[in-house]
Amino acid sequence: MASFHEILPKLFFAQRKALIDRTIVYGLSYGQPKMLDYLYRHDGCMQKDFCREFSLEPPTVSSVLQKMEKNGLISRRRDPGSARTVNVFITDKGRGIQRELRALYQEMEDIALAGLSPAEREALCGAMSRVHDNLARFLEGAPEKSPPRDRQDDETGR
Repeated sequence: MASFHEILPKLFFAQRKALIDRTIVYGLSYGQPKMLDYLYRHDGCMQKDFCREFSLEPPTVSSVLQKMEKNGLISRRRDPGSARTVNVFITDKGRGIQRELRALYQEMEDIALAGLSPAEREALCGAMSRVHDNLARFLEGAPEKSPPRDRQDDETGR
């Protein structure tokens, strides 16, 4: 059986390819579908919420949001109560695309989880959530940037 560290990247890239190939018809580039989905559920959130949710740096989020705003999927407005706070809102165009994407996500989930019973699906999602929580807790306590390791110091090359 493949190890966690072997299967996770394979799963990530297969799922990403399957979605990108199907979301391109909506004019969405990498990163935009997941941000649109998050915004659909958290309309009016702040840029830092995207950073926290997806473990992304602010410049990356800003770049993706700029493209989405240019394409009419979102709008950004200053919070009247705070001159520094900018809230992000999904537009009607973005909401329409997101409704279609939700059907696509369900189709991809059904394909990916084919052959698993409802109990197995629930167990898998529960385990994956716990793995995420473990890594999130680790990252909260980890230094901002880990220094690169010298492969010569580690005979295993890991």
